[in-house]
Amino acid sequence: MKRTPTSRAVKKRRTPRKRGTTLLAAASVMALGGVACNAVFDLSPGEFFRPTGNQGGAGGASTSSATGGKGGQTSAQGGGPECTQDESCDDSNPCTIDQCTKENTCLNTPLDDIPAPDASQEVGDCKTKRCSGGKVIEIVDDTDIAEDTNQCVKRGCNQGTQTLTYLPLGNECADKMNADVKLCDGNGTCVACTLATDCPGEDTECQQRLCDNNTCVQVFSALDKVLSLQTGGDCKLAICDGFGMETTKVDNSDVPIDGKECTTDECENGNPINTNNNGAKCSAGTCNGMGQCEGCGIPDDCGSPNDCLKFKCENKVCVEDYTADGTPVSPQHQIANDCKEIQCNGSGNKKTVADDNDLPTPTANDCEYSSCSNGNPSQSPESLNTSCMTAMYCDGNKVCVQCNDAGQCSAAADCQTDICSLKACSFMNDALNSPAPASYQEPDDCKLHVCDGMGMVSNTQLPFDMETPPTDMNDCTDDLCQNGKPSYDDKLDGTLCGAVGMCVMGMCEGGTSSGGGFGGAGGYGNTGGFGGFGGSGGELNPISSSSGTASSSSAGGK
Repeated sequence: MKRTPTSRAVKKRRTPRKRGTTLLAAASVMALGGVACNAVFDLSPGEFFRPTGNQGGAGGASTSSATGGKGGQTSAQGGGPECTQDESCDDSNPCTIDQCTKENTCLNTPLDDIPAPDASQEVGDCKTKRCSGGKVIEIVDDTDIAEDTNQCVKRGCNQGTQTLTYLPLGNECADKMNADVKLCDGNGTCVACTLATDCPGEDTECQQRLCDNNTCVQVFSALDKVLSLQTGGDCKLAICDGFGMETTKVDNSDVPIDGKECTTDECENGNPINTNNNGAKCSAGTCNGMGQCEGCGIPDDCGSPNDCLKFKCENKVCVEDYTADGTPVSPQHQIANDCKEIQCNGSGNKKTVADDNDLPTPTANDCEYSSCSNGNPSQSPESLNTSCMTAMYCDGNKVCVQCNDAGQCSAAADCQTDICSLKACSFMNDALNSPAPASYQEPDDCKLHVCDGMGMVSNTQLPFDMETPPTDMNDCTDDLCQNGKPSYDDKLDGTLCGAVGMCVMGMCEGGTSSGGGFGGAGGYGNTGGFGGFGGSGGELNPISSSSGTASSSSAGGK
């Protein structure tokens, strides 16, 4: 029996039904058991309503309101038991409690206004199944969000429809199977890298990091590449070995200059040698066997000093005074912004070392910054999403772009989705009949505002039966949406309502009734049938009425 919204305002108590109607209602009542029937029919604990064979014949008739007709005492022979265990009573309805009573009859008690059992729920489908008067209904549940097993995807719900959003490029993620995977690529995948700087390690002159198709790789410099940092006077040349490592090879032209006028500086198979020139002429006189120049009067007789070598004249012998190893030469002898520093080597000579604080001159590009790496100057990329120009972002590869992910775009209309394609903002029209934004929806109106497929909210509303309309304040009707309109169908007869009542044809009936007493019930089996029911008047009783004249009985059913 279906009710429209207009039938909600006033519910009058119904007049006594004709006997045929009462028979149906009573038959429905007989389907209840357990605590509900005990409460309604004042049964002792453990007593159940449904009869077995050989229990009843015809119910009597009565015209008074005092007592109903007396039930008959016999019926056709009952058959075997209807059930022996609860499993035999399974009606395949998750919204009933299926029981086999001690009288071996099945009771299927309707469940009402509770979530349907877990086994019937689909987790993460943005919907919830509930029991209403023994029937399963499905309603919107935007909190029923699917689990995010992918750390680069955010799942959600919109009006009962599942949504999927990719997390921005560069978001952190993790993969238990691969420790190198750690960043979202902006397209829903957890990857090892999006930029070379995401990869572990450091760049050197002999190896560089590269992010190739979201995978970190090392690129090795060619064999024999000469390094920018050399140790002067060691008779060797620093080079790359072709496998990413630094090594040296013999360079006999890299002689060890000790600053002494009376020695010969040379290399022998890569080994530095300073040979004394005993007896040779020198600026102050003659070289002695110690490699010193004798005959000076003042230090200037010994040679020209520099940042790393000074001279003394002691007892007419020239003595070299070496500046300590690691002492920087004077600024006018340095090369600015080359990531290096020229220092004294402690033997009167000079050496070049890395100075990563000697940064290169900045460029005009907002998306790169000057840096040094082990003495090698470079213009490194600014971090992903660093602001550049006006309302734009660095892409992590030194380029200023409009967007790196859709979240940086904001021009789409209500039924459009922002997208970032090739680093430029664009949009995509939402699918035809997809839910419009929540601001357009009216709760509980049984309708859904949708998109028209062209980027606008449609003027047409679709039926939305997963909503719940306003209640009609009747415990015995289902408040549902059907075909886009509120609907208030009767719940199954026997559904509990009120304190101790139960539903009968859409009305909540209490513990007493104006109907006559029930007649005795026939056997419930292959041949036994239900007994007749008493006439109008007496108090309800599950087995028989108190007195009266029998009016009819049911034949034994198969």
